[in-house]
Amino acid sequence: MSLRFLEPIFDENAQPDPLGSEADHRIANNLMLIAGLVRLRASHLQDKPNPSADDIRIVLKETGARIDCVSQLHRLLVNNSQGEIDLAEYLRYIVEMTVSSLSADQQCSLILDMHSPFNVPAKQAVGVGLAVQEVVANSLKYAHPTGVDGEIMVNLKESERPDAFVVEIADDGVGFPEGFDPKTSDTLGMRVLRSLATQLRAELEFDASGIGLCVQLVVPKVRPAPPGERNPATGTAACN
Repeated sequence: MSLRFLEPIFDENAQPDPLGSEADHRIANNLMLIAGLVRLRASHLQDKPNPSADDIRIVLKETGARIDCVSQLHRLLVNNSQGEIDLAEYLRYIVEMTVSSLSADQQCSLILDMHSPFNVPAKQAVGVGLAVQEVVANSLKYAHPTGVDGEIMVNLKESERPDAFVVEIADDGVGFPEGFDPKTSDTLGMRVLRSLATQLRAELEFDASGIGLCVQLVVPKVRPAPPGERNPATGTAACN
């Protein structure tokens, strides 16, 4: 199934419907995004010969978590006429809610290193939030296959470059299976994560050389662009 449904969410040239408000346009776009992700998950389940009750339960929980994240975005926008979101506050909510929803009986400690305010445009916050949620969900599912307690760390910081910021998500799990290449893998989670990074014009790096896995997104800051021009993408680097 194509991931092209992600594209309108981050299209900098897209204009709101002249008959509706900017808020209505944003809500409609985000609902389209959630609907596309649900269809993608449903298609993935359909491809399995005999999906288990646990498979279906996980998909339903992930869907609920995604809807909750988008609704939180709009709650944060209610009193903000500039259309910006405090990304630190938003990511803190997403990570805590995702762990609470998906961790089941497994205990997961969180280390969150992010400081408010860290304001970014709402469109950018949606993409970064969904990417972080995808990585955290994958960590909860795969980092500790034996069910032992784990740890997830999320770091939001300025890049060494003035025109970008960095989001890092790391766990203390088993890392990738031998021979697994996240940049070419056709697994659903990796496809969604790579597509979100592309739409954000972010650099996506993976480091499984030590204990666990570190995923890093270097996201170009969005600045107002002159009419007819698009904001250039920039970024660097890998996890240490």
